[in-house]
Amino acid sequence: MRKGIVIIVLVLLTVSTLSYGLGGWVIEEIETFQEDYYGATSLVLDSNDNPYVAYSVNGSVKYAYKNGVNWQLETVANGGSPSLAFDSSENPCISYAYSDNICYTAWNGSSWESEIVSEGYIPSLQLDYSNDPHIVYSNGYNGELIYSLKSGATWYFDTVNEDCYYDGISLTLSPGGLPHISYLTDGHTASYSYWDGYEWGFAEFSGPGMLEGGTAIALEGEYYPHIIYGGHTLEYARWNGSYWTETTINPEASDSVSITLDSSLYPHISFYGYFFKGKDYDTGLRYIYWNGSAWEIDDIDMSDYQTYITNTSIQLDSEGYPHIAYFRSQDSVDSSVRYTYWDPYLDVEEETPTTPTTFSLSPAYPNPSSGSATIAFALPRSCAVNLEVFDIKGRKVTTLAEGTLAPGEYEREVSGLSSGVYLYRLTAGDFAETKKMVVR
Repeated sequence: MRKGIVIIVLVLLTVSTLSYGLGGWVIEEIETFQEDYYGATSLVLDSNDNPYVAYSVNGSVKYAYKNGVNWQLETVANGGSPSLAFDSSENPCISYAYSDNICYTAWNGSSWESEIVSEGYIPSLQLDYSNDPHIVYSNGYNGELIYSLKSGATWYFDTVNEDCYYDGISLTLSPGGLPHISYLTDGHTASYSYWDGYEWGFAEFSGPGMLEGGTAIALEGEYYPHIIYGGHTLEYARWNGSYWTETTINPEASDSVSITLDSSLYPHISFYGYFFKGKDYDTGLRYIYWNGSAWEIDDIDMSDYQTYITNTSIQLDSEGYPHIAYFRSQDSVDSSVRYTYWDPYLDVEEETPTTPTTFSLSPAYPNPSSGSATIAFALPRSCAVNLEVFDIKGRKVTTLAEGTLAPGEYEREVSGLSSGVYLYRLTAGDFAETKKMVVR
């Protein structure tokens, strides 16, 4: 992991390496794709700091959560650009775009309940204290900024601004449930709108040149927003109750921004950044936060200029450590949805476990067995998996694994077998292998 010092000219700020102390970044692949693709991610942590990610790829909205060591994946709906939020019972709710429509789906405990909200593109979702969903979006490529709220069975709509770029919209709610929104205008100027209970307020930020890196917003109390916006530089704006302060916190090109606040109300930011090295440059996932006296920056998942990071989403766990979901694409290399987090207990001198490089099906253990055994297999990429056990005549006895699994190493237990010879077969994507086990 490369770290460095960046000195910002226009504003007197020191950007240093992380002061967390021991530890390091753990990077996990949730799903990989054998093609170049740019997708969207949205991350939420539950009350036990377990990660949940909604993302889109190849025209499908997917939902992933970590079950112990491995990620569990499911397809929720056709569509893209999902935004994920939890209700008060930590049931997932997702807003997404499909066929020029904004849709909303919520998990009722046994299935997803979906509905079309309105015409629009790329939503941002939040739930208030009553579990009512609030969604903001643009109704055109360069259209109007629309705010929608569902109360009971009815959706209500309001036009916030008649000038809105379709991408880079971010919504947060005050503790009282009032919406605060950051977005880009048609002219790619970073803007802010909020509802004070009677009317919409508005602010606009200058920024250095054309902004194309999106916006993100976090709220301190009821009326003190922190806004991040990217483009040729990474800009940070904060309302202190009397006036706005605007600061350049990274002088290099920045995109796909996300922001959250810690318990001290200091901002933590993830973004896709460029790091110039003479005539060449690295690109990838970067992280920056305010420690109370200086901005500290770190490079997490960097490569050469052919690597692209899109739609970063950052959250802090109960200890204040960052977790980030993002989409990584690299020319001529598989694309992937990734999740990274800072592990304070990680020995940075030790090599982190890597994703398996090949498919494999291990011998059952023990073999011979007395009726129960463990079967292990490895997946280098996400794919549809089927692991079945047959008797010697080819009759299926049981299915041990079925469905789409993320990259990783897996174990499945088989038990209750009578004495005899059995075959177990793994099919995973284009891979297939059969092995034999004996029960005495």
